[in-house]
Amino acid sequence: MFKKAILLALALVMFAVPAFAGPKVIVGTSADWPFFEWVDKKGNIVGFDMDVMRMIGQLNGWDLEIKDIPYDSLIPALKAGKIDIIAAETNITPERAKQVDFSEPYWTADLAILVGKDAKTNMASIFSNGHKIGAQTGTTQAGFLEDAIKAGAKFTFKPYETNDLILMDIKAGRLDAFIGDTPVAKAFAESWPVKMIGIVVPDNAECGFMVQKGDPKHLLSPINNSVKKLQSDGVWPILTDAYAGGDLKNITECYAGARGLLEKGDLMGYAEKLKSCMMK
Repeated sequence: MFKKAILLALALVMFAVPAFAGPKVIVGTSADWPFFEWVDKKGNIVGFDMDVMRMIGQLNGWDLEIKDIPYDSLIPALKAGKIDIIAAETNITPERAKQVDFSEPYWTADLAILVGKDAKTNMASIFSNGHKIGAQTGTTQAGFLEDAIKAGAKFTFKPYETNDLILMDIKAGRLDAFIGDTPVAKAFAESWPVKMIGIVVPDNAECGFMVQKGDPKHLLSPINNSVKKLQSDGVWPILTDAYAGGDLKNITECYAGARGLLEKGDLMGYAEKLKSCMMK
């Protein structure tokens, strides 16, 4: 009887102890870059990169937190240990690789040129005639424009902290063009009075996630292995279809309806439900 009482007491203690969360991992992003990362109408940070990060967190048992940070502050925040991973559809470049370690490439990006919806400007003249072209500070797009000016192109580069400021200046006629990754440019063209006039391909078109130099928290292997798993399990192409082929205006409703599956760890169920909702 005494032995049974002890066992019962131990069982009650075990059930009373709360489950321990996994290791805390903080992801930094710049949430003004649909369809990779942006903020929905309910204030959720959503998008392809964000879903991939949440799925990687699920696969590895991480206690994941996402922070919205201005793009050009992301690498300084990572180096200072304020965040653990950068997920912001960032091109892999030798300059950045001196400061951070990149995951294996997960996306290949080209660059599109956006102008006002009624503009007569074309690709033959956009990089000349004194046009004013904007890009977000610290991005590959900004570097592309700076290099073009050094090579003799006759336009003015205007750096901006956020993309919505660029688009507002185009709308107001204060800026002639904006350069951004093609899927992002397509998303902006659906919600702003702008249009795409052409595409250019930078030397460094592959994108990766970033961790601190030397990977002191050993995050690269879980990131790379998880991406491969999502791809081999068939989740990745469904998630890609949801964002690349879906109506981004549906994201608030669709994310709210599907996120419970993601939080339960049903990654395929989440991707399928999100795609069905986004493409309706």
